[in-house]
Amino acid sequence: MNALSNSDTEFVARETEIPGLKLLMDPGRVAQIWCKDHQGIDPASASIKYIRYKPGRRCIVVYHLVTCRGDVQIVATAYDRQGWNKHLRTFDDSTCDTNPLAADQFAKLWISVAQFPRDRKLRALESLRRSETAKNTLERLLKEEADDRVFRMQCVGYKPGKRAVFDVQMSGGRRFAVKLFDSQSFEPSRYLTQAWSNVGKELHDLGVAMPELIRVNSKQRILVTRWLAGNTLACEMASQQSCPKSMRDAGRALRIMHDTKVKHLLGNRGRGETKTLRHLAADIGLLVPSLKRTADSLAKELETRLVKTPSIELPIHGDFYAKQVCIDEGVTGIIDFDQSQIGDPIRDVGNFIAKLVFSSYRGDFPTDRLTEFEQQFIDGYCGKSQNRDLATLDLNVAAGLFKCVTHPFRCGMANWHDHLANIMELAADRISRLPKLRSLRSQNHASCFPDSNCRLDLLRDVPEAWMANALIPERARQNILQHIPSLAQYGRRLDVDDIVILRCKPKRRCLIRYDLRIDQSQSPNQKLSILGKLRFKGVDRHGYLVQQQLFERGLNQWNPHGVSVPETLGIAADSRMWFQKIVPGKSLEQLITHDDEGLFESAVDRIAHSLLMLHRTPVSIPAKNYTVADEVESLASRLRFVAREQPRHSDVIEELIARAIGLECQLALEPCGPIHRDFHPAQVLVTSDRLNLLDFDLYCHGPIMLDAGNFLAHLWELGIRNPHQAARWEQAADRFGSVYCRISCSSQQNLERWAWLAFARHIWISTQIPDRSGVTEELIGAVVRRAADCLPAA
Repeated sequence: MNALSNSDTEFVARETEIPGLKLLMDPGRVAQIWCKDHQGIDPASASIKYIRYKPGRRCIVVYHLVTCRGDVQIVATAYDRQGWNKHLRTFDDSTCDTNPLAADQFAKLWISVAQFPRDRKLRALESLRRSETAKNTLERLLKEEADDRVFRMQCVGYKPGKRAVFDVQMSGGRRFAVKLFDSQSFEPSRYLTQAWSNVGKELHDLGVAMPELIRVNSKQRILVTRWLAGNTLACEMASQQSCPKSMRDAGRALRIMHDTKVKHLLGNRGRGETKTLRHLAADIGLLVPSLKRTADSLAKELETRLVKTPSIELPIHGDFYAKQVCIDEGVTGIIDFDQSQIGDPIRDVGNFIAKLVFSSYRGDFPTDRLTEFEQQFIDGYCGKSQNRDLATLDLNVAAGLFKCVTHPFRCGMANWHDHLANIMELAADRISRLPKLRSLRSQNHASCFPDSNCRLDLLRDVPEAWMANALIPERARQNILQHIPSLAQYGRRLDVDDIVILRCKPKRRCLIRYDLRIDQSQSPNQKLSILGKLRFKGVDRHGYLVQQQLFERGLNQWNPHGVSVPETLGIAADSRMWFQKIVPGKSLEQLITHDDEGLFESAVDRIAHSLLMLHRTPVSIPAKNYTVADEVESLASRLRFVAREQPRHSDVIEELIARAIGLECQLALEPCGPIHRDFHPAQVLVTSDRLNLLDFDLYCHGPIMLDAGNFLAHLWELGIRNPHQAARWEQAADRFGSVYCRISCSSQQNLERWAWLAFARHIWISTQIPDRSGVTEELIGAVVRRAADCLPAA
């Protein structure tokens, strides 16, 4: 049986006018009560499919249940007192399965429940409920189109009190869409469906199909159209069958639709769009009060830009996304014109891409295909002439994403309040790409992820509490106050202005910067930034404790030699992350390009001394033993992977592996001690008076020369990857090796052997990082040449 999520618990606690809301948000309890009078239902199978909420008045929830006779839907409505009294006065047992006067748990909590299809506002539902009346109703509707009395009918779309759509298939092969509407929606939908049906033949000659309107029943408010052949584009994407051609065809079909002259469509000119955004912002504020300020700011930003944007006035769909596109051989169909009007065609393009982003976020298809889908659709829409103006595309995508913000709540997603924050974040990211953006940082918008796919992969995990605590501003604020003692004193005065992902390895770890502000009444607000290190599989206690002890044992800001590690601030095990101060400085790669103070040459000497100091500052943390055999085995497995992926290099790689194995005995007697194990130029930040050493995740006990060799190998590799700077990197490598061997009394030959092992690993690394793949062959050649100089023959 389902328990209320944190989102539902907070939502129910705020809404005091609807006492049945707590029961309504728990599908398991609803199913358990329902199955007392309806046998064969599995309460554990209950799930929420749709929610419609009117604050302080009522809430309608559609549940999906699995029974021994097949799947069913039930619709429950929870009222306030006034609504419940009205319901009792108008109660009709032909449209409701539970008697509201009965002394059961539903009635006590002012809840009415009906088994779909039953809905007071959709007249024809009752006649379609029973098979015998459904046949007669369909025969009257279809008349000569009904080729026999054998048919299959399935509800494919339902919004309580608004609309229901049935898929009706005859045994002879004919297929129809039967749509039922409420009184307000029927006439507009009839008008629009007829308008587009009238241009159907013209569009079919261009390879675009429109639903043909074949019957109208005004009394029962029913429209019947022919069912378009093929699968929806959404189904193709979900089944991993979607190909670039389908996306291009969808874009092309939309372009043709926009260029079609349709009589008597009403104009909008964006006024309804901005009104919708304001209403959405109000809804978001009601659902999650902590997001109200952010939602209002974002809606105002979108409204201001949309109003100022000049638009082309053409026929538009109004709600165009993948479910509205049917892909068949040679023909692309478009359905559901209930919101069609005269407006800016980029609204349709933006809405389609926004729904793609949301579908990817929800997990309907892999995020790594999002960019491809988006580009193929745009290519199809623009056509060969590329004459479509897409200057406002990101703005319309942002507006489309903002319309998706409440979808997680309406669809009953677990922990939906976190999802609401994430969808707003995706919308803010699209706006940040636009010129002259006024700052949204004060409204807690994180706006700097490494790339959109990484953003989606991360945000999809946010319903997990540990990820929510890292990425959602209010949750991150509470997490920081709880786990950083030095900041806990500020309480409500501390706020999170920005959350920036600096580095990310999806499903592995993230480095996150938090820009904080401390409100001070008597002086300007204090601003500071801290780093959070998050690891997906669990908090890295080892790295945290090592860094903490190194700081306590002298590698801090008071170190007379200017060598330090960042100060740790706190560890949040339940959030799988820990915090540290941000330290200043530039890496060697930054210095070689922008060395304003001439630090590069002296930095190499200072790094050699700092490495020796690190080796001589032991900590009491139990550390794993790492041997030369482990290093050789790790290298061999990675090189064999390259040989399998690139068989043309297999002979050379086997020779390199043999040489590496030959080194194992020669290096086995090297002195051991505490080592960094991942020491390279990016792990050292250089200032004029200080070196800051970073990242002790792999800190262990092993051969001391391994760190120096690894650093030297990275200098060699940087020379290959940056040929215009090759001479300087080679000089830096020679200088580092000379200085380190002199101060540590080590063998230059052994240092180069350790460096060769690390250098050979760069062959594999180059195959894992896309922008390094072009240097793989050059690296193999360089590794072979250095092997001849410093290694014995295999």
